[in-house]
Amino acid sequence: MRGGGDVNTAPPAPPRVIVVGGGLAGMAATVALESAGCDVTLLEARKTLGGRAGSFEDPETGETLDNCQHVLLGCCTNLLDFYRRINASHLIRFERAIHFRDARGRDRLAALHQFGDAEAISGNQDLRKSVAKLRTKAPGKVKQLASRLTKKFGL
Repeated sequence: MRGGGDVNTAPPAPPRVIVVGGGLAGMAATVALESAGCDVTLLEARKTLGGRAGSFEDPETGETLDNCQHVLLGCCTNLLDFYRRINASHLIRFERAIHFRDARGRDRLAALHQFGDAEAISGNQDLRKSVAKLRTKAPGKVKQLASRLTKKFGL
């Protein structure tokens, strides 16, 4: 502006965003928004982050128990991106096989097969039963998905 007028040359303030919930999705959203230049506040009601994906100590046995899923597959690309953004990728170790316990406590090996960049579990009898139920009792689109899973992964 000519003639000595005041011009505000300061860059605009970054957008302010509040993320409610410090589970995996809330933490990932917070990191992604911060990376995009936002001023982010993460709100969590609990004393710890992680939401349902956490562990706790059993008060009777003192054993550490997992709460929720603790399996990461190569197809979980959003979670892998989150780990990359927080510089935790080097802490992940992928296994060639996963052992599960069935309802009777027997060890069940679930072999991992490589499908491009994604990995899938096959050989798990409970998963086979669930997909079989979907193929017969589910609505149209879910039934189609179950059939594709059966074909692709041998369930």
